[in-house]
Amino acid sequence: MKASMKISAKNKVDTMMNGYSGSSDEEAASDSPKTVVHTVWNQSIPINQMSLPKLTRLRQLLSLRHIQDSTFAKYNVRATANGDGLIFPRYTDRVERVGVRQLKPSGLKIFRLTENRNQPGIIEETIPDSSTYVGFFGYHLVKSVDVETVLLFNEADALSVHQAAGKVALAVHDQYGPFQNQLLSLLTELIHVIIWPPPEKYNRGKLLAKSLTSTNCHLISPASCKNMRAADALALPGKGRQLIAGVIKACERVEEKSLSTFDKLKELTKEYYYGYGSVSGICKWSRFSALNNYLKGFRLGELTLIGGGSACGKKTFLAEYALDICCQNVSTLWCCLELPVGRLTATLVEQDAFFEENTNQRSFDYWYEEISRLPMYFAKFDKVGFTKLKDIVEVIDRLAASKEVQHIVIDDVTALQEWTLAKNGYDLNLIFSDLRRLAQNRNCHITGSMLLSKLQNSKDNNNADTLQQNAVNMQAMKEADNVLVICTKKLAQDITDVEHENFLQIWKTRRGGDLVLSNYIEMNFNRMTKCYTLTVGDRALPEGTY
Repeated sequence: MKASMKISAKNKVDTMMNGYSGSSDEEAASDSPKTVVHTVWNQSIPINQMSLPKLTRLRQLLSLRHIQDSTFAKYNVRATANGDGLIFPRYTDRVERVGVRQLKPSGLKIFRLTENRNQPGIIEETIPDSSTYVGFFGYHLVKSVDVETVLLFNEADALSVHQAAGKVALAVHDQYGPFQNQLLSLLTELIHVIIWPPPEKYNRGKLLAKSLTSTNCHLISPASCKNMRAADALALPGKGRQLIAGVIKACERVEEKSLSTFDKLKELTKEYYYGYGSVSGICKWSRFSALNNYLKGFRLGELTLIGGGSACGKKTFLAEYALDICCQNVSTLWCCLELPVGRLTATLVEQDAFFEENTNQRSFDYWYEEISRLPMYFAKFDKVGFTKLKDIVEVIDRLAASKEVQHIVIDDVTALQEWTLAKNGYDLNLIFSDLRRLAQNRNCHITGSMLLSKLQNSKDNNNADTLQQNAVNMQAMKEADNVLVICTKKLAQDITDVEHENFLQIWKTRRGGDLVLSNYIEMNFNRMTKCYTLTVGDRALPEGTY
C-alpha cells in the first residue's frame, strides 16, 4: 500500500459514526465498537456501485488491479457508504457453522482515498483498534474438510492466493508484540497452515510459526517466493498463477527443535541399535589401524585430546594422525596456535612421502603437489596465548561459506587465551565443554594436543604442581569423548643423549571399544620418515613409565 496513514482508535470511531450514520459526537462516544462495526457494515454498498475512477485508484494503491469481482464477492469486500473507500471484513466464525444469514463481521479494515492533493494516497482505518481481537479476513470461508490454509499478512495477498491457487487464504492483522492468544487458538483448529509473510516481515512470520507448535505448520521463505508478495506474483503477465502455486509447494516445514517423535528418530535409533554409522563414524584409520579396535571409527561431533609430557612427540603424532584422516577425504582445518605453519607443512610432506633418501628439489615439488591436493587448510594466529576460541569459530564460519569443515585440529589447547586466564578447575572445565559444544553444534570433530601427563609417583601426590595437573586430567576426562595419552620411558640416563620409548594408552572412549589401561600400544618412531608405527602389546607398562 502506498502513502497510507493511520488514525487513532477514538478518531476512527468518531469519523465512522459522523461520516455514515449522521450521529452526534456524544452519541458516537457512547456507542461500542461492535455497534460501530454493524452500523458501518449495514450502510456499506457493493463495490460495483462505486465510481469507476475511485475504484480504479484504490485498486492501484492496494495492489488489487488483477483481482476479479467474483473474488471480491467471495470475501465480502464492499465499499463505504459515500463510495470513497473499500471495506475488508474480518470474521471469528464460519459460514458452515452459522449460515450466511447469521454471519456478521467482528471487525472492519477500511481504506479510504485522501482528499489532500499534496499527499495523494489512502487512509487506513481499523474498527475496533488493533489491540482488540477480531479474527481474520477470509475466515468465514474455512471448512472443516480444508486440508491446507494459507495465512498472509495483507488482504491483497490473501485475495491473490485464493484467486490463483483456489486455496482458502486468510489475512491476519499484524500488530507489534506477541500474537493474541485467541488468534493462535483459532489457528490451531486448522489442519495444515502455510504462512507466506512479506519478505520484509519474514522474522514476524517465523515468530508466528514457532507459536503454532501444535499445528502442522509450513513457512515460505523470501528465497522460495523470490522476494515477492503474492499480489506482486499475480501481477506477472502469463505466469502469475503458476508462480504462486509453485511457491506454495516450496514451503518448508516448521518444527520445534526441542521436540521429536518416534517417526523422526527411527533411522538414528537404528544406527545405535545395530552399532553402525554413529559408532563407526565417517571413516577409519588406515596408518593407525590399531586404533580401530578401540575407537571404532572417526565420528563427527566429538572432542579428542592427545596428551603427554613435554617433548614426547605429541605434535608429530598429531600431524600424522590428522594426515591419516585427511587422506580419506575428510576436510581438515589446522589451527596453529603455537606451531609454525611452515614447520608443520614440512612435517606433513615428509610423512606423506615416507621420506626419500635421495631428496632433491624435484622430489619435494612432486610430494608437495601431491599433498596440496588434500582438503587441508591452515589458520595461523600470530600471538601465542592471545587467541580466543571465538577467533577459531570466526575462521570456521568464513571457511564454511565455501568449504565444509569436518575435522578441526588445534596444535596446543593450552595456547588458548581462555586457558591462560583460567584460575581454577571450573574455568578449565568451561574450556573443554566449549570445545565439545563447538564440535556438536558445527557437526565436526575437534582434535587437540595438550600437556596431559600420567602421574604415578605417589610421593608427589601433595605437590602443588601434581594437584594442578590432576585437576587438568579430571576436567579433560570429564568433557572429552576420547583421551589418548603418550607415556614415555627413559632408556638412557646420559644427560647429553637421553633415549625414550613411547607407549600409547587410551584413557577414555565414549562410544568406542575397550580401553587400553592394563596393557599398552607400543609407538615405534622412525626419525627418517617422522612416522609412527603402532603395535598392540599384551603386557603391562614397563616400570619407570611416566
